[in-house]
Amino acid sequence: MSSPTARKLKRKRRGKDSQDGRDFKCQYCPKAYLSHPALYSHIKNKHPDKELSSAPTGEGKRKRKSKKKSARIPPPPESEDFFKNPELAGGPIDPIYGFEESLIYVFTQLSKDTDIEFSTYPLYKSLQKLSFDKTPGNPEEDKQESGKEEGEKKQPAKDPGLSTYEALKDEKHNYLNCDDIFAVYLRHVSQKVNESSYKVILIYIICYRECVNQIGPTFEEPEPEPEGIASGAEDTINTSNNGDALNNGEIDYSQIEFCSVNNAQMIPQFTNYFLTDFLINHQISIENEVAINLTRNFCRWLYDQDLTEFTLRMCTP
Repeated sequence: MSSPTARKLKRKRRGKDSQDGRDFKCQYCPKAYLSHPALYSHIKNKHPDKELSSAPTGEGKRKRKSKKKSARIPPPPESEDFFKNPELAGGPIDPIYGFEESLIYVFTQLSKDTDIEFSTYPLYKSLQKLSFDKTPGNPEEDKQESGKEEGEKKQPAKDPGLSTYEALKDEKHNYLNCDDIFAVYLRHVSQKVNESSYKVILIYIICYRECVNQIGPTFEEPEPEPEGIASGAEDTINTSNNGDALNNGEIDYSQIEFCSVNNAQMIPQFTNYFLTDFLINHQISIENEVAINLTRNFCRWLYDQDLTEFTLRMCTP
């Protein structure tokens, strides 16, 4: 004989007319059921003239609780994985892709003469040396060639376009001028991003170059001066695009652009003006957050490559 407590805990039998839990109601009669299959059978047997495909799923249908997906935290802009973000990822792309269109857009925003032969633009000259038709091969082709033998582990393809740059070690990096370094960064990024993202980055770099040329000559270096800063054109003049002409006295030195005769040591020092004044004043169509993230990535890349001794100091609007 069961105890009173056990009798209380004993499950009560559901009454025939009980509506508790009957959430699946027929739209053709007052009947209600505990599950959709039961409702389906009812309509099939009791309302054969009705279309089963239009049978209601019932009011207050009980739904399974979906598992909450954890929010994916994107890699920080300073990370090598930044360009693996699904919105950016793609490539490889020829680094000269979309250059003329991007240059004309920037010159239009800067109210500069757009009737220019883009192939004479110093940055394009540097970038063209790293284009697919000027380098030993396409990195994508190298990826297909690597690990062909069965069971052989594929190795990441080495970008042949950067082989010359990689041969320059330590202090020799300082002999690359700003245009060369902008070009190397663009080549580096073009292997990781999709076409639409690359166009934005290309516009960003062209704007940064124009900004550096504008304020670089009058920019006062912070004290104390870090070791390794190029103090004048003599540090880079022999490797600039116009080096031979300068040595022969054919070009007026005062007309030479800052980026053509200086290395990248001071580039991080221009970020505040670039973000808070230059891009805004010229209404460049790059979102503020995107510009900040690209600045953080670019300046970190410069630092990691030993191309500058300055860490990024940036105040945003």
